[in-house]
Amino acid sequence: MNSNRNNDDTRVWQHDVDWDDLAWSTMQRLSDGGSSPGTDVAIQKSFRAAMQQADQLGTRYVNPQFTVVASAPSPSFIREARQAQLAWLKTLKTVLVTSGCVKRELKKRLPEIRQLEFTGVMVINGRHVHPQQWPDGTTTTDAIDIIGQQFGRLTVVRRVSVGRWLCKCQCGGENTVRSKHLVRGKIRSCGCLKAETEAKQKERRANRGWMKSGVLT
Repeated sequence: MNSNRNNDDTRVWQHDVDWDDLAWSTMQRLSDGGSSPGTDVAIQKSFRAAMQQADQLGTRYVNPQFTVVASAPSPSFIREARQAQLAWLKTLKTVLVTSGCVKRELKKRLPEIRQLEFTGVMVINGRHVHPQQWPDGTTTTDAIDIIGQQFGRLTVVRRVSVGRWLCKCQCGGENTVRSKHLVRGKIRSCGCLKAETEAKQKERRANRGWMKSGVLT
């Protein structure tokens, strides 16, 4: 497995495809466990067991060809996950010849196996997200639960409204911040960081004034 892209905090790995047992190969990458192949039913049980411990997986997307990980959900993570899914489906079509073959093979499989082999599996903030509920490439954290996530000095406490979150600052203050300002790092505190920066700048300007006057050297 080799890392081939890095977009901000989002990391992407491309790995060799195990065509002999796709589902089990994918299951191993999800749970970091399992060393011997099994039937679809056994893989289904393993998948369910792994999803019960999804909180250990954090935020990631995985299919047989790609693994995408990030410390927290973000627009870049969603974009990379969607690109990884499309790239994998394109690979499947080259192997199975046509989209019709892909659909016929998909219908033969159990729901969990379909996710592992075809759509891939997405886990956001330790919660398994069904493919029909995946955010699209333009979605930001508005559609994702980021409660408990930390952005700079701010920790998200609860959703106030669509696209707005109440955050607790390390200094004890609170601030209501838009999703896009959190994920882009535009707002990182309740205002204390700005106040500290302005105080330091004011002190430097004062010192320069004293140095020019000859009082300080």
